[in-house]
Amino acid sequence: MIKTLKNNIIIFKEKFIMKEFNFENTSIAANYSIELHDNFNFMWVESRTADMYRIFFSTIADVLKLSEDKSYKKIAFKYKNTKGEFIFGAALEFIEPDEDEEDKGNWFLSFTFNEDDLKDADKEIDNHSDLFITCCDHEAESILYGRFVTLEHTDQMLGTLIDVLKKFLDKNASPDEELQVTLRSVFTAGVSVDGDTKIYTITPGEYIKQIIKNDKGL
Repeated sequence: MIKTLKNNIIIFKEKFIMKEFNFENTSIAANYSIELHDNFNFMWVESRTADMYRIFFSTIADVLKLSEDKSYKKIAFKYKNTKGEFIFGAALEFIEPDEDEEDKGNWFLSFTFNEDDLKDADKEIDNHSDLFITCCDHEAESILYGRFVTLEHTDQMLGTLIDVLKKFLDKNASPDEELQVTLRSVFTAGVSVDGDTKIYTITPGEYIKQIIKNDKGL
């Protein structure tokens, strides 16, 4: 236990051990290949799985970047699986500058596994929008030099990315540890346990953030 003092009140906090993994040192890539084969009869090369995550998260950032409009304070993206269930989301929020600051405000990108985090958005986009499909093909051509065959094919391959990531976090969650997995410059995903509840987090990496900062678009 560690003790902190705040406003003259003693607060006891449990000291968690931080357990950190590089994406390349996990079973996620292998699990992705197995899931695609078992569920959809796809043959997949494990070594290209990191590229699929780059395509997925870059596409989401592209979609939100191209949807920027200061008449909206918060723009939400929702990814739904083949059953129409929400499994992942992102938000782009406009942060107003303080009155004494000279800048014009900034757009802040966040990722989430919790649909409630997106409920107050002014605008919503999903993975079946024309914009998402166009951006996804662009990123696939740029990174893997190819396109997805059909919308169903896209749903299966991208939805499985989130499924295997979430399963890895879930399987390795521990009451005594906070677990984090990082794919460099793309994302850091984590899980901790609070009583009977598992708390999942995911944040964009620097490469993905740069898409939002870049004014040149695709």
